[in-house]
Amino acid sequence: MSQALSRLLGLALSGWAVTAAAECLLYERDVTLTGVVNYRAKSAAILELESPVCVRSGRQNDLEINVPRDNIRLIQLVLLPSIVGPVPDSKIAVTGTLFAADAEQHRTRVLLYVKAINRAYESR
Repeated sequence: MSQALSRLLGLALSGWAVTAAAECLLYERDVTLTGVVNYRAKSAAILELESPVCVRSGRQNDLEINVPRDNIRLIQLVLLPSIVGPVPDSKIAVTGTLFAADAEQHRTRVLLYVKAINRAYESR
């Protein structure tokens, strides 16, 4: 492979990497996700996303806490007492703040503090 072609390929790949990272969701920012909710371990509400996502930190100094994650398909929902939990096997849109798992009781690598649930979607 010629040097010019190698440089061009390298430039294209670096551009793709920047674009891919720019499309990731950010920890500690509000997001709205859609998927089907199921329950595990009797109390953990898990959202199975319609398509996988990646999650990154918006800050450089907290990479030990908010670990970059790729191909996330399952997100544990953290429900405040004031929010009624979604019906199992229902398709929902949920809005909240993403954070990384940091305790043994967390069932997924990424969790969502739920602020609102839109139950307008139909059951599967």
